[in-house]
Amino acid sequence: MNRLILALALLFGMASVGLKASRPLLAAPVNFEATGTVIGFDQDNNTLSVNTRLGPEVFRVSSTTTILLNNHGATLQDIQQNDQVTVTFRFDTNEASTVHLFREVRRTGKITSVTNTAIGFRVGSAQLQLRPNEQSRVTLLGIPVTDRSVLTNLPATAVYEPGSLLVLSLGASATGVTGRIKSVDATRRRITLAGRRPTIYAVAANATLLRSGRTAELSEFQVGDRVRFARIGRGATNRIAALTTIR
Repeated sequence: MNRLILALALLFGMASVGLKASRPLLAAPVNFEATGTVIGFDQDNNTLSVNTRLGPEVFRVSSTTTILLNNHGATLQDIQQNDQVTVTFRFDTNEASTVHLFREVRRTGKITSVTNTAIGFRVGSAQLQLRPNEQSRVTLLGIPVTDRSVLTNLPATAVYEPGSLLVLSLGASATGVTGRIKSVDATRRRITLAGRRPTIYAVAANATLLRSGRTAELSEFQVGDRVRFARIGRGATNRIAALTTIR
């Protein structure tokens, strides 16, 4: 009798396992992206209207929706008409999981001052105090700079958020030079470029130095390295402000 009960139990267990294994798995929700311009946000119904390339679309926004503005956290109150936006949403419900807003102003001017928390930027007669953060891309002739003080008095193009003046990117200009290193004097902070008439360049104390894409000391550069650098100043003040090796 006990053997019969055990056999029936094993048979029932095997059947149960087989039944569970044969059940179809539920498909994960399918997410899509839509890009366009914000038409408006209805706070009463929590719906976001976007003019996409396929026409107007309405998306549902909930408490679980992530709101971003230029890659940093934002709220529903930050949504403005005419913002550029990318919405990640469920195809079956149009419920948005992420609303990424893009809002920016592009201006050309001159950098007047630099501190750890602000970049003075003059556009015409207007003086702005731009706010960089860890995500701001600040470059000199396309070379990322580690010490921004070297940018003072240089012309630049800034892209920033209106209102907050948060810097999205800032590209400063200077005279560019490309060549191959003939010699390096790390003590006197000078490099010499090869050529028919070898040229000596002073390297600023606050210059950004990149070798193979990483920050380096001047002593790490070698004879034969091909480099590109930004040269600022005139006469006795002429110096390298940013330098990087190139292929």
